[in-house]
Amino acid sequence: MKKAIMLTTMILFVVIYIYRCNACEASMEVKKYYPDKDGDGYGDANSLGIQIRNGDPVPDGYVEKSGDCDDNDPAINPGAKAIPGNAVDENCAADIDGTKQPSQSGMIIVIVGLVILLVLVFFVIRWIFCINVPYDLD
Repeated sequence: MKKAIMLTTMILFVVIYIYRCNACEASMEVKKYYPDKDGDGYGDANSLGIQIRNGDPVPDGYVEKSGDCDDNDPAINPGAKAIPGNAVDENCAADIDGTKQPSQSGMIIVIVGLVILLVLVFFVIRWIFCINVPYDLD
């Protein structure tokens, strides 16, 4: 009975916390803006950007879209059309002349994240149901 009351109380606190956080966030929504040196409408992919609250003025030279891999050339940005055979990545897709450059770091991050999530789920289930797993099988 005590576990049920404790679990119900915890759920109630989580619901109240989420509700209060959402109410606060709605009044303080911010957007991220990135510097755009070449004026093509895409900000520097290497920039961390700045956060500005809704309603506040955006500084000149900043845009909402990021991903410009060469912010010194307005012809190179994520919205540009790729020109085959010129050995230039016009659309910032890491795709030069139709050959996609391999990237395995994203997949490794996903796998590590899933492993961490599974371990956390295991401990939470064990804590909720007080499952005693014997560590010493002697």
